[in-house]
Amino acid sequence: MSRPHTCFIQSQSLQWHGAAAWGVPDGFLKTLSVDDSNDECTAILRLSANFAGSIVSPAGLALELLVLEGALQVDGVLTTQHGYLFRIDAVSVPVLCRAETTVLVMRNRPRQGDSDVAPADTFAMRWLTGVDGSVTGKPLGNGLATKTLRFNAATGERSFLYAALAQHPPPAAMPGRFTHPMVEELFMLDGSYVFGDVGRMQRGAYVWWREHVWHGPAGSVSGYHLFIRVLGGPLKNEFSTEPAAFSYHPPYRPVLPAALAGKAHELTEDASW
Repeated sequence: MSRPHTCFIQSQSLQWHGAAAWGVPDGFLKTLSVDDSNDECTAILRLSANFAGSIVSPAGLALELLVLEGALQVDGVLTTQHGYLFRIDAVSVPVLCRAETTVLVMRNRPRQGDSDVAPADTFAMRWLTGVDGSVTGKPLGNGLATKTLRFNAATGERSFLYAALAQHPPPAAMPGRFTHPMVEELFMLDGSYVFGDVGRMQRGAYVWWREHVWHGPAGSVSGYHLFIRVLGGPLKNEFSTEPAAFSYHPPYRPVLPAALAGKAHELTEDASW
């Protein structure tokens, strides 16, 4: 995985482009990150009302979808907001939508142990807390909950929804920065999430967090709802013992690849994707 570290860009900063390469000639696309050595990427795809066709992917890549707005019918199953799908053999996935629909789309090489996940209504799933909601092998802290959408027991890779209550965590709970030995991909569905060194992420924020890059401390006034993918191994957190300055309203100081650096701007008001 040679995609560059991205932390963070608001998707609202990016312009829509044509989506014909995804099999959607009248659709629009925002590319959030891409691996120049292959066709792996993450993007936001907007389908027009009454679209009936296929989302296409190069041979050999799995396709992962999360509905952001609207509703998508796949294999005769209707998935509404936050509906989820994972398809290993994803050369062509027939879909149907009655109203304009916006989808987070991800292409990745399948890993050993991957298996298809049928279209899922994530609203029907229970939020899990404590030991039951663990995504690291350790119980979740107070005020946190998860819904696991996909888990590969062979690699430890996982896709899940992650939510935190307001005023989380108390500043004393995370005095320093943190990192991981694997890639963590984040997309903000709602709320706000602060990394003290790079700024305050809001709805539509995107992160491709490379291995061993330090960020934080972290916290949230309002609480947050995230879609997270863990790639390259199971999720492990590593915390610094050195304290670092923290504010719930830090300046926007993103760490971005050159292709995004000139496009990024701080989101001053709530806006759609």
